[in-house]
Amino acid sequence: MIILIACLVIFFCLAFVAQRRFGVLGAALIMGYCLHQMWSSELSLWAQSIVLPSSFVITASTLIELAVILVPSLILFFGGSVYKNKYSRIFGAIGYAAIATVLCIEPLSKSIDLNNINLFVNNILYYKQYIITFAILAAIIDMLYMYVGSTVKAKMSKH
Repeated sequence: MIILIACLVIFFCLAFVAQRRFGVLGAALIMGYCLHQMWSSELSLWAQSIVLPSSFVITASTLIELAVILVPSLILFFGGSVYKNKYSRIFGAIGYAAIATVLCIEPLSKSIDLNNINLFVNNILYYKQYIITFAILAAIIDMLYMYVGSTVKAKMSKH
């Protein structure tokens, strides 16, 4: 449970400090997850050639899977549209942290024993397709609001 809470806190802080919109970051997370699903068999083959110190708790395969899922969204932290107010930043950061953590549970469960929270993890994995669908819809709505909100404000300022 500590690992999942740590993931939530780290992802929340990254998104909150970066001020980036959830829509773009959420879409990038979903793209990373799609890449992970498409290349999972090849990723495990690449991971076999990587030798990590025995003190590492996480396997090379898990690290590669996490990188493929997270890197597209992490790249977008360096540019893109931002939230203007604090409450929007909090909402966006919570959304990003939740989706990033949900998408990272499966790779993490291959390396780390999550038996003490097995029911919680199993519920997340069982409802994963619904969670991902909701994330896609939320990302689309956020991106739509980004463009619609700016055009409405522009039209109102002309009158």
